Amino acid sequence: MNNDIVQTDKLLNRCIDALNHFDNDLAASLLHDFDTMYGDKRLSSDIICARLRIGSELLFRLGKYETGIDMINKNISALENNPKNIIQVLIYKGKLEMMLNRHGISISSLSEALGLAESIGDIGTIAKVYVEIAHMFASMHYGLAIYFMRKAEIYFGKTGNDKSRFLIKSERALVSFMAYQNNRSMNGITGLKNEATSIADEIDLDNEIYNAIDRRNLRYIKSYILGNIKDLRAQIEEAEAVGTLPSICTAIESYIAACMEAGENAAALAQLDKYEEYEVKWRGESVREHILNLKSLLLSEQKVDFLPWRIEKDTSQIDLLDVLDRVSLNEELWRYNQGRYKWFYAGIEQEGLFEIIQMPDGKASLVPCNPSLNSFYRGQTAYFEECYPSLYRKGVTPAMRFVERVKYEEFKLLIEGYPLIDIFTNGLCVKNQNGDRTPVSLNVDILALAQHYGIKTELMDLTTDKFVAAFFASTVCDDKGVYSPITEDDGREGVFYHFRDTPLPGSEMKLRAVGLQPFSRPGEQAGFVIEMSEEENFNDMVAGKIFFKHDPEIARFIFNFTNRSAKLFPSNILEDKANAIKSSDKFSRMAFDAACEEFYPHTDKSICLQYFTDCGKEIVEDPIVVFTEEEKQDCLKEWNDHGLKDTAEKIVYRLRL
Repeated sequence: MNNDIVQTDKLLNRCIDALNHFDNDLAASLLHDFDTMYGDKRLSSDIICARLRIGSELLFRLGKYETGIDMINKNISALENNPKNIIQVLIYKGKLEMMLNRHGISISSLSEALGLAESIGDIGTIAKVYVEIAHMFASMHYGLAIYFMRKAEIYFGKTGNDKSRFLIKSERALVSFMAYQNNRSMNGITGLKNEATSIADEIDLDNEIYNAIDRRNLRYIKSYILGNIKDLRAQIEEAEAVGTLPSICTAIESYIAACMEAGENAAALAQLDKYEEYEVKWRGESVREHILNLKSLLLSEQKVDFLPWRIEKDTSQIDLLDVLDRVSLNEELWRYNQGRYKWFYAGIEQEGLFEIIQMPDGKASLVPCNPSLNSFYRGQTAYFEECYPSLYRKGVTPAMRFVERVKYEEFKLLIEGYPLIDIFTNGLCVKNQNGDRTPVSLNVDILALAQHYGIKTELMDLTTDKFVAAFFASTVCDDKGVYSPITEDDGREGVFYHFRDTPLPGSEMKLRAVGLQPFSRPGEQAGFVIEMSEEENFNDMVAGKIFFKHDPEIARFIFNFTNRSAKLFPSNILEDKANAIKSSDKFSRMAFDAACEEFYPHTDKSICLQYFTDCGKEIVEDPIVVFTEEEKQDCLKEWNDHGLKDTAEKIVYRLRL
């Protein structure tokens, strides 16, 4: 059996070598030999995975997408629940689906791969999935493609994979250049072109770390961005020599686009008949009309914008991907619009990190870094004409409102005894930009924490993270607090809010950061809150509302991106205790008295007591939920073992204007 493993490895490695040298005929012959020799034998998950990847790559090059998908569907169950192998095969399935679905986004397989990658937590694997997701978006959603490419660059950088990091950076340059070409009238869009050109100039085709495939892709990117029409023309001949339809069509299409960009319509026309011949072979008769329209535009000698592998989307009704795409592109452009000062502001590199901001009371908050200064988001599965915080919504009677205040005070009594509260407020030392350890006194926003753990308050949640807003716009929560993606389109539109808060001189911002707290849920959600009065309607306070059509497939993708909600709702000791408070019919006298004093100072206590009894609640002497001494000791041990280190790694220092 060991000899069989050696022989299969040798044969598959010869297949890979043939593919790397673009010898598809030899690769097909070797793969046939492999199947003849080992097709009826029991093979390991790794060998089956390698066979499926090689076969998928060959069928991808030959344009046999349905055959490739069918091959994967029949054999993926043999991977023996090996997540990393399943992810690799799902990535190939996603690539095949994308090519088959020329006029849309095929997201299901990559979404499944992303969910698996997030669940095992390997950042190198997550980065590889991000790359393929970016490729998927690159034909229709430039902003999202750039976003996921940047995320992949960051993750490859963390693993020390500088080669992959530069390869995806170069691909980002190509997408940025095409985003510029397709949105020339947008403010600041030239920043994308300048960045793309700068990266293209960095590409060193003689660098020995790149194999033939890498070098071929880099050469194409460099030639297209820099407008090297002569080299793009040579790449057509090379693609024809290899003989694979997708490569030939991409080469011709890119050459035509570059000619049109340069105003050389005649040169583009000279390749149009060849382009039509190959496109019809590859995609069928339906493409003739598209090419005839292109020909008439070229004959008119007008300056025409034409992009290779660009898919035009139906814009009559937008979905959540369109919303995220728009936000992603605006975040990218906002940073470029800062010119030489852009490094003073947060970017995607600081997403998920926090910075220390000093508050007027002398305390500090760990505030989420915002990739688009002063922009905040909120997502809802449906639009409501009256959009109020949970405490002020219809059906919440004055008596119920008082009970929620008592719940908050009970929650406050609970967490004030937790060791991390004292550490955050009095004893936290962090390193500053000079590497010196600096003591900071951090604000713990107990009311906002209560809101995040399900107690009704006058606070409205917002976030700086577009995907957090998208999560709440595309999921439903059951009565146990468990979130799941929307699985059916019931015809209702979701809404994605854009909020801005720029206070006038002498006034205060209505918005406040929840930030990184002793319990991590608000931090993971990049949380901010607005404290609202009973009369205020959130709909009247926002800068913009975007309505979108629900799509279950997109909802599953966003759900998987958040590690099936685990990223946003990290498990911790507070959750069960907060749930006990929310569901209790008994509350301590201390919580009752504190609620009367803090929220009802001018109300007779007998009225508050009547509220309480009307809701079937009872006063007891002691706090109803506490942290045990053992739980407190466990907390301190966990903090000393890795909590302080984990917190410090999430704090970033940036230069300030």
